[in-house]
Amino acid sequence: MFFNVHIKPVLPGLFLTTAVALVAKLAEQAERTLFGHGWIESLVFAILLGVVVRSVFGLSKPFHHGVRFCAKTVLEIAIVLLGASISAQALGQAGFGLIAAIILVVCASLFLSFHIGAGAWPVTAFIDAGGLWQFDLRQFGDCRDRASDFGQVR
Repeated sequence: MFFNVHIKPVLPGLFLTTAVALVAKLAEQAERTLFGHGWIESLVFAILLGVVVRSVFGLSKPFHHGVRFCAKTVLEIAIVLLGASISAQALGQAGFGLIAAIILVVCASLFLSFHIGAGAWPVTAFIDAGGLWQFDLRQFGDCRDRASDFGQVR
């Protein structure tokens, strides 16, 4: 029963994403064989191949659960494993100053993001190549449903 309810719906999408990953890895190997050097990594090939497959063929309903599972759960596990692969020796070589700076920047980013999102600072400005973008967060009300809205160029 557990298999039919939880695992069976994931299998078609899991097989599809595995096939895309294998084809991407083969494309990288072919690139290394033909040119002697890998200019494009298999991750980029996999992203491009996934975009092409989804755009050309679409994603039929049997694949939805498995693709969503791979895009969320498997990707999160891979990121955690990648982060865990940093050894204590590498952290020791980086030095306490760098580690403290990383912790400080992450904490400050979370603090600022939370307060900006909560509307504690109503006017926010971004400077980019096109000039100064300024908008008032109060005009959006609850920003979660209108995340794509931006203010006016000044």
